[in-house]
Amino acid sequence: MKPYIKKLIEVKNKIVLLFVIISIFIMSIETFNINDKNIITIIFITNILINIIFISDYIVNILLYRNNIRKYVLSFNGIIDLLSIIPIMIPSLSYMRTMRTIRLLRIIKLFKNTKLNNTITLFKNTLKDSKDELIMFGFMMGILTYISSYVIYCVENPVQPDAYKNIFDSFWWSIITLTSIGYGDIFPITVIGKLFTIVLALISMGIVAGPTAIISNALRVSINKNN
Repeated sequence: MKPYIKKLIEVKNKIVLLFVIISIFIMSIETFNINDKNIITIIFITNILINIIFISDYIVNILLYRNNIRKYVLSFNGIIDLLSIIPIMIPSLSYMRTMRTIRLLRIIKLFKNTKLNNTITLFKNTLKDSKDELIMFGFMMGILTYISSYVIYCVENPVQPDAYKNIFDSFWWSIITLTSIGYGDIFPITVIGKLFTIVLALISMGIVAGPTAIISNALRVSINKNN
């Protein structure tokens, strides 16, 4: 590929990324109840411009891969580019909510930035290197979650049948407690339940630190390899 073509592609990608950011901004503005006709007109025109840019980007990319279109169309970037223009190809207003949801996929186009791609590749390799440890940790987390869910169900269900109706309600409580989120929508009121919650909350500190330490160590190793 000739140098000037590469330069043009870089400029095109920067323009697309700019319009992705503009698209995100417009999507946010559209959530407001706007009655000003001038603002509505600006949003409408901007959306048309965004659609033209995204469709043009997809067509240009296909032309760049004209010798192997299948490679681009089936690649990650190709699929994201296609999904980002799907809302434009759905004319029925009955699909408006679906269209708005699909438009969120345009955000993924931000990751086509070269620097971000390198960072994502590094993080992907880090997860791959620590896969076995993370799987084992997840397995232990699953066992602990089920055990704690069953215990709290047996303890709290007799006194709070509406809060802890079944094991799945208890499972929700267990996940929220183990991750240290603690919404407070359901909570134990028995002495045994409270004591069990305290123990589980203390254990959750190690659970949060566990995968963080594993990934941090693997990331450090990956960075050292790259250097």
